[in-house]
Parts: sequence; C-alpha cells; structure tokens
Amino acid sequence: MHRVLDMLPTDCFLKHYVYYASQQVSSHNSYHLGVGLALSGVSAPRNLKMIGFKRVTTPNVYVLITGSSGDAEKTLAIDVGQTLLAEAAPNLIGPDPTADETLVKILASRPNQLFIYPDYAIFLAKTAGGDQRGEGLRNGFMAYYDGLTFDREYSKGPPIHVHDPRPSLLAACTPQHLESYTVALDWQGGSISRKFLFWGERERDIPWPTPLPAERAYLVSHLAWAAGVQTAGESLGLTEEASRLWLSWVTESKKKHAHLYNDDKVRGIISRSRLMAAKASLLVAWSSGMCLEPWRLEAHVLEAGIAIADLHLRSALLLARDIAPNKEMMEQKRLLRAITPEWIAFGDAIKQAELTKRGAAIYIETLIEQGLIASTVQNTTVYYRRTDAGTTPYDYSIEAVAPPPLMN
Repeated sequence: MHRVLDMLPTDCFLKHYVYYASQQVSSHNSYHLGVGLALSGVSAPRNLKMIGFKRVTTPNVYVLITGSSGDAEKTLAIDVGQTLLAEAAPNLIGPDPTADETLVKILASRPNQLFIYPDYAIFLAKTAGGDQRGEGLRNGFMAYYDGLTFDREYSKGPPIHVHDPRPSLLAACTPQHLESYTVALDWQGGSISRKFLFWGERERDIPWPTPLPAERAYLVSHLAWAAGVQTAGESLGLTEEASRLWLSWVTESKKKHAHLYNDDKVRGIISRSRLMAAKASLLVAWSSGMCLEPWRLEAHVLEAGIAIADLHLRSALLLARDIAPNKEMMEQKRLLRAITPEWIAFGDAIKQAELTKRGAAIYIETLIEQGLIASTVQNTTVYYRRTDAGTTPYDYSIEAVAPPPLMN
C-alpha cells in the first residue's frame, strides 16, 4: 500500500484523502483509497474520458471493500467519504433503487450518481437468484457500468432516454457474505468482476480521530469544485513513455497470470485488470488537475494507476481462492476458521462451527491431509490447531500516512 501512496502525485486528491481518512478511523488504508476512487469518479465531469484502452475509458467505478465484521471498520471508512461528499455535493449521492426501473429513472434525471451500500450483504441477499426484481437490479448495475446511452420502453408511460450514464458504487461486506450470496458467474464476468476489490484487516487503533480542519476543508472544496466542472479537456492518448510502460506491464501481467487463465473463477477478474488500471490512471490524472485542457496520460500517472490495479488484483485473487464453491466446502472452511492457531478441543471447535460431530469428523480428516491443521491428544481429549498453511496470507501492511502538503 505504501508503494501506491508514494506513486501518487503530491497534489493528488486521492493522496490527500487517504491521509485525512487514515487519521479519522482505524480501517485499512486500501479502504480509504477505494473510497477516494469512488469520490473522484462520481464528481468528475461526464465528458471526461480517456481514449485508448477499450476505445474509451470512463471515470465511474464500482468499489467493494471487504474484511471481517466489526473489527475491520468498513462502514466507518465509507462514512468518512460519504460525509465529505454530502457536504460538498449532496446531489451526487444516489437514493437506494428498489428495482431496475427505479435505477433507470434515477440515471435519466441525474446521470452522475454514487450508490452507497455500507452493508452490501443486504443488497446481495435481495438480488440473489430467484427474485426477478432483484436480479433485474443487479443486472442493471452491470449493464450501465460502461456508460453507454440507451432508451427504455415501457408498456405504460413514455419511453425514457438515458444519455451517458455514470453510475458509481461504493459498498462493503464480509468475505463470508460474498461466499453466501455470489455465484461463479458473478466472478467470471458478472457483477464482482466489474468492481475494484480491496481486502484488508484493521491493524492499528485510533482511539480518537484527529480533526485536521484545514485538510478537511481542502477535500470538501476540491469535491465541490470538481462537481461544478462542466467540461474536461480532450484525451489525446498516452505519451510515448507511458505507451512503453503499458506494453511492458501488459506483457509481464500475461506471463505472471498465465497459469490462472484456465480458472473460470478468476479469468474475468484478470482480463478486466487492464480496465481497472486504465480507470485508476484516469482518476489519478483527474484528481491531480491534469485533465482541464487537452491532455496525454503521462508515465508516472499510469504507473500509479497500475499499482492501484495490482493492489485490487491481489485482493481479488485472494478472495477468489478463499471463497468456497459449494456447501461442503463452506462447512469445511467454517470449521477451519473455528480452529485457531492455539490448541482447541474438538468439541469446542465443532460447537463454534455449528457442525455435527459426524459431519465435522470427515472435514477434520481432510484438513489434516491437506496440512492445514495439526492434532494432539491430552488425557484422552483430542485437540487441534491451525498450521501456518491454514492461515490466509493477507500480506497487507498498515503504515502511518505522511501528510501531503496542502495545495492553495
């Protein structure tokens, strides 16, 4: 994460936002980066586009932050950004649509909208398979992600024309809710593959937030200014140095992830990592004031965007690996979570996992064979503990964020 922050330009809104938010709540810094991307995307002018990758890249983004319930402080991280946006440009915060028809009407009247779901599990549960209205809403968010103009005809009432919609989404849930309410298609090319994913855990404690009034005023002022900009400069593509960097990264990324292209669950995420890098680069450029006149994407900006995309991709691959594909695997994982790195009795473990003794015995045997847990016997009682191999390597570091200088 520190590598990403170091790459952001000094006058970049994202850099200022991560610093400010990191002094307010104890959430992982990648959460603050994700919230900052959503704020930048929704406040950008509708004509802001980058020519090149996939013909046109738009600034709207879908961001999902995920971590453990309560302790990760996901909702608090979102609240910091939502509070600033509500003060700077409240008209950019979209109401909760109850169906696809409602979403269409909202975007027709206000194409730039940020839909916020601090408890995305509720949305996922409502839009899971089997409910026609719910599935329609989830599919609607997927359909309008690319910002293409469309018309909607209704049997009753006049047709609705939606021109250049720019929906953005900011959501939070636990990995367990993703496991329960998403299916393989969501990861292969559906709703999950379209999101920036940031997975982390709280690794510090802020007993009381630092006010930072000057930094807060700057952020609110920037968002208000950005929301008022009507026209951005024309995108002229990449500089020569940026073009060489892009080609090098794409080539290296293909080699690095070649062994994963046969995995249906992550193929869509990997293939969209280029789009994520393009969107992140566009937002870094925009939030650094580089897009007001005709502009080209510079190499140092693209490098920051690629670093953000790599951070997302690492989270996505870890999540995809950790999420169980069926009920049996979900139960086995639940048992593995109940078995801590410290020795725990079999009876206590299955009680926490809410499994029967007979069912858990099969999973115990599998986990031992896989080297994920170890066992011992003390006074006829069997104890288990999780091995190093059974612990998910988050490999995330939390560090203090050095304050960037305030810009006039």
